[in-house]
Order: sequence, then C-alpha cells, then structure tokens
Amino acid sequence: MGEKKVIIVESPTKAKTIRNFLGSDCTVVASNGHVRTLPKNDLCIDVKNGYRPKYIIDETKEKIISQIKGELKGAQELILATDEDREGESISWHLVEVLKPSVPYRRMVFHEITKKAILEAFGNGRGLDMNLVHAQEARRVLDRLYGYTISPVLWSKLSNKSLSAGRVQSPGLRLIVDREKTRLTFKKSEYWDVKATFHEGFSAAIESVDGLKVADGKDFDSETGAYCGSSKVVLLSKDDAKALVDSLQNSDFSVLDIKEKQVSQRPYPPFITSTLQQEGNRKLHLSAKDTMKIAQSLYENGFITYMRTDSPTLSQEGINAAREAVLGLYGNDFLPERPRRYSAKSTLASQMNNALKQNTSVQIGAKCSDGRSTLFTATGVRIEFPGFLRVYVEGSDDPSAALEDKESPLPRLAVGQVLSCSQLESVGHETKEPNRYTEASLVQTLEKLGIGRPSTYASIIDRLFEKNYIVREGGTLVPTFVGFGVVQLLEGYFSDRIDYGFTRDMEDGLDLIAEGKLDELKFLQDFYEGVHGLEKQVKDNKVSINSKDVKKLSLPQLSEDNCINLGPYGPYVKSNDGKFISIPKDWTPASVTDEMVSKLKESGNGEGEGRANSPELMGTTSSGMPVLYCTGKFGDYWQLGDKSQTSDVKRFKVPKKYIGNRTAPI
Repeated sequence: MGEKKVIIVESPTKAKTIRNFLGSDCTVVASNGHVRTLPKNDLCIDVKNGYRPKYIIDETKEKIISQIKGELKGAQELILATDEDREGESISWHLVEVLKPSVPYRRMVFHEITKKAILEAFGNGRGLDMNLVHAQEARRVLDRLYGYTISPVLWSKLSNKSLSAGRVQSPGLRLIVDREKTRLTFKKSEYWDVKATFHEGFSAAIESVDGLKVADGKDFDSETGAYCGSSKVVLLSKDDAKALVDSLQNSDFSVLDIKEKQVSQRPYPPFITSTLQQEGNRKLHLSAKDTMKIAQSLYENGFITYMRTDSPTLSQEGINAAREAVLGLYGNDFLPERPRRYSAKSTLASQMNNALKQNTSVQIGAKCSDGRSTLFTATGVRIEFPGFLRVYVEGSDDPSAALEDKESPLPRLAVGQVLSCSQLESVGHETKEPNRYTEASLVQTLEKLGIGRPSTYASIIDRLFEKNYIVREGGTLVPTFVGFGVVQLLEGYFSDRIDYGFTRDMEDGLDLIAEGKLDELKFLQDFYEGVHGLEKQVKDNKVSINSKDVKKLSLPQLSEDNCINLGPYGPYVKSNDGKFISIPKDWTPASVTDEMVSKLKESGNGEGEGRANSPELMGTTSSGMPVLYCTGKFGDYWQLGDKSQTSDVKRFKVPKKYIGNRTAPI
C-alpha cells in the first residue's frame, strides 16, 4: 500500500472514470466545478484596492469542501486534476485557497481520459500556472464591471429590471439585430436568364450575350439588394429573356470548348470547440448548449479528447486508433501512407485519403435570329475516388447510391458537336435578403470576429434566450422588440463597448495576461478608469440619456405614427383614444407592419402601459362560462368568467409550457 493521494477533478463522472485507472492508494473526489463565487446582489469588486474580487464559498459546495478536507487527513499529497485551461486552472487555485492544504500539492493535466493519458499525467505534475489564473480572474472582473455598471442603465432607462448587458453577450445580440435591420431595409430585385435543355440529357444556363456577361445574383449587393453590375454586364428583364428565347428557337447549338480538371478534396480537420458546435447545429439541430453537454459527457467517459480547444491536433493514440478503424472498415486504399497532422485553426474522416473529383465545364454557342451571339455554360462533377466522403454516407441504406447522389456528371461530349435542344425557357430570379443567423452561423461569426472564446459561445446564446432578447423561428435566431431596444440604447450611448473590434481587443488582452505579457491590474485600470473609462462613461450617460426617447423603437418599416415603445411589461402602442395596448406576444420586429399596428390601435382596449392585451376567448365550460387568455402585470393567466359581465371571476397562472398558446387545454 503506497502513500495516500487525494485527486480532485471537476465532475463525479470524470472522477468515476479516472478512478478505474489508478491504484487503491488514490482517492478521487469531485469539486462539482468552482467552490467559490461572487455574490449576485453587489459588484463585489474592490476597485480601490487592486480590483480584488470579494469571493464567498458557494453554499452548495460547503458539504463537498468538508468531504475533501476529511479525505486530506492522513494524505501525503494533493493532486489537482482539473481541466488544463484557464477555467480549470482557476478552479484549482480556488481549491488551494479554500482548503489551505498542509501537504504538498501539484497539478495533473491531460487532454483525454484514457488509461495511458491518465497514468502519464499522474507521473508528471507541475505547479499552478498563475498567469492562467490571473487571466481567468481578469475575465471575471472585466465581465463583472461591464455587466454590473451598464445593466443598471438599462433598468432605469428602459424601465425593466430583468435586462442585462454583457461584454460578449451584447455584441453577440448586436450581430443578430444588425442582421435583422439589414433584412428589413433590403430591397428585392428581379433578374432573368435563359435555360437550355438538350436531348443529350443535360441543361445549360446562358452566360453572355454578344460578349456581355448576363447578370446573376453576384451582381447585386448582398446587404442592400441594389444592382451593382458594371458596363460589361447586361441585366435581363423578363421581356429581354423572353425575346432571347424567341430568337433562339431555330438556332443551332454547338459545343465550343470542354475543360476538365481533377480536384483533390482534403478531409476536414478534427473538430475544435466552435466547429463541433456548428456541426451539431447543422446536422443534428442541437443547440450549442446541448452539443457541449453531450461532448462533456463523452469526454468524461473517455470517448473523446478534451472538447474545449482551439487546436485540431490529435494525440498519437487517437491517430493510431483512427487509422486502425479506417483500415478495418474501408481497406488500405482509403488509408494515407502517413498520418495527417493539423496545426492551423479551421473525426475518423480526418485520417482518410483525399476524395478525387473530376470537374467538367462545357461552353455552348448559339446565334440568335437577330444576329446576336450567345454563350451557354454547363458544369458537371464526377467522383473518381470517394476517399473520406465514404464515411459521410456510411449511415445510408445504400452508401454507393448515396455517393452517386453527390455527383452531377455530364454526358460524353466533343468540341464541334451539334446539340439537339429540346427546350428553351426564360427563368426569373429574385434577390434574397441575407439569411438570419442560426446558432451555427452565429458561432462561426463570433469566432471569425474574435468575440469571446468557443468555450463561452453556448452560454452566450443561452443567455440571449433566457433574457428574451431572441426567439427561435425555424432554426434561425430572431430578435425580439426588447432585444432591439437594448441594442438601440447601447449603440446610441455605449457604441464603443459593443464594437466588435473592442471586444476582440479585450480577448487579445486576456490572452496576453495568460502568456505573462500584460499586467492584469493595468489591463483593468485602462478599461474602467480615467476620462475614457467605463466608470465615467456610465456616470455621464445616466444623466444624458432621455428615457422617453430610448424607449421608442426605430423600425424602418413603421411610420412615426405607429411607433412601438418599450414599457415595464413589454412593447406597446398607444391606441387612437389614448389607451396603452401591449403588442401580441407572437409579433416580432421582423413580422410587424404599419397595417398590423394600425388595426391594433383601432381596437383600443388596454389596461395601462404595456400591461395587458385584450383578453382572448379560448372557449367555454360545460355551463357556458367563458374561458379567457389574458396577460397582466405579473404574466399570463387564464380567467374563468368575463369581468364585464360579473365580478365573480377566477384567475389561474398559465404554466410555462402553455404560455402563448391560446388553444391549450385547461
């Protein structure tokens, strides 16, 4: 029996898995995350004394701390085996601060929970990395200063104490709101082209007329919808396209040129945190939060490497296992001679051979009856060797057929060949406003802009839903009226604090602290103090912001007469007779129109500033008593009886799962 060692990890599942790899002289316990926290009802940052946080022991962790202290009695060593990132390093530091161990302690770090990795880490310890600890604490203090000083401005100026601002949360919300504004002001445009279908079994689209390129979607501004083609581009109208079709009816079509090019497509790198979240959303329709929850469980049970990482580097053990699986499942043709290594930012497929594709482009010429020359183009793709793509069709009933579905081959053609045209048609297109963000595309954009870090994206998005700043609509993220109002105020008075570049620079500063290249105190002082610091900015804006003005939402599709305002109980409008009417809960800034607001105002039935919508009849009881759906100061409720007919009415709070459902069973 060796000397007793106490090993602390974050979670019980992780503790259980690691326990299987170590001897009986090792006791593995879980801290269940952080053991210290900051009280919620105060800033709790001593700004005048080095920005020291006023930590308290989390009351839910007192029993765990007592348990760990008990295990330390008689132990010869404490091993801190929390994750090797800033958060994990911080948890270990807090444990040392709380436990005050009298025995030696060291850090044990690993990136995968396999027997080999755990035993190697167990034999190689290190001290606490205080640069990582300082970086994590600086982040915590920074976020506290930002949220606890700007949020009260939102409370007072927008009359809603449930609102909040966040250093990363608010720029993330701004991205969603800015995209919605772009969609609302987007002007749709129409453009046309001509499609030729041939008896040989393929189609071609018109490319040019008399040497002038025919306009396509790329010739329109993606943000505004405005046409931006040059003098070398011709924009076809519906009549223009129809005239071309008519003039080509009896024309000969011949192949002018054929170009073939073999393309080698590399497999995608192994997942990093952000790409894992993106694929989880795109392929499985999972939220970023759910993806990370599943990944955490897989990691703690030893099935995947550590999932909170910006690096696609695989361990040698993982590479070997992947190569063995490729060889066994698909054969030697699919296995590269040497393992693939990934070092730049950007699965089993990552260790497979490239896919080989043959891309074919064919140009087809025809003369119009009026003498103009036209050029049509057809493209085709044929998979010559599937390589890593073979993995992506493995779940199909017929993998070979699934691979064929990814092809669009052209028939065998020759230059000079005359084609038999079976159909000519004019095809209309309409430019489309930019897509709303999905969780996947928002994560991708946040990472591209350097806003936050991948490990925080799930909590950021979850917070936006929690605060009712956004809602889901068909998998996309749609801002609410409250979300619009918050961004409107922040853009008007704290524009520098939600600037994407500013947020990126803050992250870069935290990285420098983690590397020991920037002093934590100076970083925080530059952010909060002085003429350009947040402290003075908030103080000045508390005086200068006109509450009435910032509550008035500026939506481009609404006239000044139909302006929507924010009140303590939500968005509302004033009726024609001066009453206040709440906006229906299923309305969003994207869906509301002048006509809708005008009709709502004409109904003229309200109970105070944004307090209640007109009660909606859901049905009647067997005795004929009306059942109404109502919204009041304290939320939605069902009402039995109509108070305009009797004073004997009963009210019942609507359960969360039925909120907004006017047809729910009672």
